[in-house]
Amino acid sequence: RLRLVLTLWLVTLLAGAITIGFAAAGAYDAADRATRNTLTRAGYVLERNYHMEPRAGDPLYAEMTSIKLLGLMAPGTCIRFEQRLISERRLCSSWQMFGPVAPDRFRKTVTRIFGAIEPAKGNGSASQDSVFGIEVTFDPVAAATLAWQRVKLALWQTLGMAADVLCLGTLAIYSRLEPVGPIVRGLDRLSAGDLDTRVPPSGAPEFRKIAEAVNRLAQQLKTGTEARRLLTRRLIEVEDVERRQLARDLHDEFGQMLTATAAL
Repeated sequence: RLRLVLTLWLVTLLAGAITIGFAAAGAYDAADRATRNTLTRAGYVLERNYHMEPRAGDPLYAEMTSIKLLGLMAPGTCIRFEQRLISERRLCSSWQMFGPVAPDRFRKTVTRIFGAIEPAKGNGSASQDSVFGIEVTFDPVAAATLAWQRVKLALWQTLGMAADVLCLGTLAIYSRLEPVGPIVRGLDRLSAGDLDTRVPPSGAPEFRKIAEAVNRLAQQLKTGTEARRLLTRRLIEVEDVERRQLARDLHDEFGQMLTATAAL
């Protein structure tokens, strides 16, 4: 039972580690999807602006475009794009909603395992004779922080579930294997010669069958022992009868022969 409980604990710890790993991987997968979705939305907005708002040379045009992009960017993403008559611009969305920054050791570990999120790049038509470029990246610290928050949430959920599984599993193992003790003690008494031992059937159907088999074995052993005892007593009685018959033959027949011989 102790080995089964230890095995249950090890399996639960392994399952918890796998769950935490999936949580971190899911965070990086979500960050990658957010990067690509932001690229799609930003490309649509820029292309629409280029075609519908010909005021590219107006300084306010760039500001309005930036405001529109910031409204559709996913937290933690950064956009770098080019506009006509305007120098290259770079915008980054806040990711404070992810919570406190992940610990440095955790950031290094997840970055080493999952690597950096690949930037998403695209192009769009700014006019009939020009093309604009756009690139969306996800801040690596933001990605690690998102993974840290998901890992903490998964960790607490895993710990709660693991505690329930371990407690209930331990109780189940000890209660389900409780009939093993009487079966083993009954076999020990049988091996010591106590053939009147009987094991009370209890527990799962499998243990009931084992207890019934042990009881049948004890009955068969007792029956065989009684048969051997009766056979031994019968052999002794036969030997006594043969000895008495031999003594009678010696006394009656052989004695008379000796007496007749002596008389002659």
